[in-house]
Amino acid sequence: MISASLLRNHGFRVHIIDGRVDSQWLSKAKAIQSDYDWIALTSSPLDRWQCPNLEIGHFIKIARKLPPEKLIIMGAHGSLSPEAMLRKTGARVVIIGEPEKTLLNLLSQNTWDKTAGLVYRRNKEIVFTAKADWADLAKLPLPAFDLVDFSRYQYELLGRRLALFEGSRGCPYQCCYCLKVMYGEGVRFKTIPQMVAEVSYAVRRFGVRSGYFIDLEFTVQRSRIMQFCDQLICRKYPFIWCCQTRPDAVDMELLTKMKQAGCRLIHYGIETGSQQLLNDINKKVNLDTIQAGIQMTRGAGIDSVCFFLFGFPGETKKKYA
Repeated sequence: MISASLLRNHGFRVHIIDGRVDSQWLSKAKAIQSDYDWIALTSSPLDRWQCPNLEIGHFIKIARKLPPEKLIIMGAHGSLSPEAMLRKTGARVVIIGEPEKTLLNLLSQNTWDKTAGLVYRRNKEIVFTAKADWADLAKLPLPAFDLVDFSRYQYELLGRRLALFEGSRGCPYQCCYCLKVMYGEGVRFKTIPQMVAEVSYAVRRFGVRSGYFIDLEFTVQRSRIMQFCDQLICRKYPFIWCCQTRPDAVDMELLTKMKQAGCRLIHYGIETGSQQLLNDINKKVNLDTIQAGIQMTRGAGIDSVCFFLFGFPGETKKKYA
């Protein structure tokens, strides 16, 4: 939705179709394709950047049903294997990495060879352009919330009229299993006023009642979240939310503040109950700290969901018992 906002701010007409909530999305896309010069198709929207689907055969079949001369491929799969995705989908161009800035540049410039972050077809040649710079999140516009119908979005653990938000991109940790190709190194942040403005816009204009902050580590900068929560508390919106972070990145004061600000659920990436395996995957946390974080979360009145991974290379019951 940020891509849509950027494009509209520069004079482009934009339409969003979400195939995850609209079973007729492909027929709708075909019906309006003559009205638009380009079709941008993503294999992994924002909430799937970290954990994209491994099976993409269906995505490739769908891409093949769209006009190749108009087709732009975005997402983690094209960022990891751009030439393969270009060939398999038949698309004209693939965007590598986060799409917002590159998509705008692609559609605004006449010469793609000077547009960073692309792999595209030039006659029979496949051209790789320079690596794109990462976006300055503080300069991104409000998402185009008006282009989606929030009555179609829900999270069973929070409720209806759900919106996705983000306050940052990236993670300072180096867990061996994590895909960060869409985020880059380090962490980039939106400003607190920017985060508050997005929530206010969604709640007051579009009746959003629940939100998921999709940051990889929402509490990586504790002081920012304390400030953000203070801003939500004083506004008293009918809005509850969840986030994801590490159990060693919370404390009772922070959790209490988050609960007062509407946080009802935290997703924790636990991954395994084996300390040896935690060490092997470079998680940089111990089991006692994990347990303490979960207990504090419960004590603050916030529910938790814990993610686990199975089948790490070399993982056996005997080795990691």
